[in-house]
Amino acid sequence: MEERSDSESSNVVKQSKRALTRTFVHLEKPLNAAPSQSSKAWKALQDDGRVADVAFTKGHSAADIGRLLLASFPSLLGGDLKR
Repeated sequence: MEERSDSESSNVVKQSKRALTRTFVHLEKPLNAAPSQSSKAWKALQDDGRVADVAFTKGHSAADIGRLLLASFPSLLGGDLKR
């Protein structure tokens, strides 16, 4: 069994059968199209920690989802997540 540190386990969402898992990509600048998952650009985004799978349910509030995103992308701290 794999053990996790306290910081890792606090960022993990327990998934239920009703959980939605979405891939979020934190882009530095607007793009005309998202990079394909087989491209070098996608690999670079993953290597930089700018791609994360986030699971949430319909019961999560916007604030809860915002906290999940901030846990996945700490660089968003202090930014406007309402856009």
